Amino acid sequence: MNEYHIIMSIGGVLTLLGIVFTSILFMKLEKYEVQGKMALLGAVIGGILISMGFIGGMMSSSKEVENILIVLLLTGPGFMMYSFSIGGFLALTKRFVFQFLAILASFVVLYNHFDHIMGLLYVGTLLALFVIMNTILFLPGLSSSTKTPTLISSWLLVGYSWLRGFIHKETLDILSILILSLYLGAVVLWLYSLVDIYRHLR
Repeated sequence: MNEYHIIMSIGGVLTLLGIVFTSILFMKLEKYEVQGKMALLGAVIGGILISMGFIGGMMSSSKEVENILIVLLLTGPGFMMYSFSIGGFLALTKRFVFQFLAILASFVVLYNHFDHIMGLLYVGTLLALFVIMNTILFLPGLSSSTKTPTLISSWLLVGYSWLRGFIHKETLDILSILILSLYLGAVVLWLYSLVDIYRHLR
């Protein structure tokens, strides 16, 4: 395991921790609001769709499977957006739509830079993470100091989606480390906001 895989493994653990924290927050909200239950259910279904996309990508590389992956990996984040939106935990602001489309556009621009299926898996994961991150920005009663770290993290995620094509996975150079730091920084700032919100709810 080289440095790249070690750093991404750390990022994966932190991301999983963030998803768990987010689920806990929405389960707490479920006690007070029906919308919390709807949003949590949407996140679970969206996550299942994305997971199916991952499994399909690992098992086959045919053109037919690639087409199915496109549907699954875009439907998953889309379903999350819809459920969080109707639950009142997500608003399609200009900033949100711009960032979402920017991450999606990075896949189109970098399409020939990566293996196509792995590129699909990656952009589907980034979009799902972006949607989950943004849900906490629309919780009521939060101070700007609580929201600001997540706002910054969403921009860092956009930057990472465009710059990840310059990462040298075999031997990390300074530029590669800086690009990976965008992803790690995004997740750490998101976790900071989640912990702050958890204290607020308690």
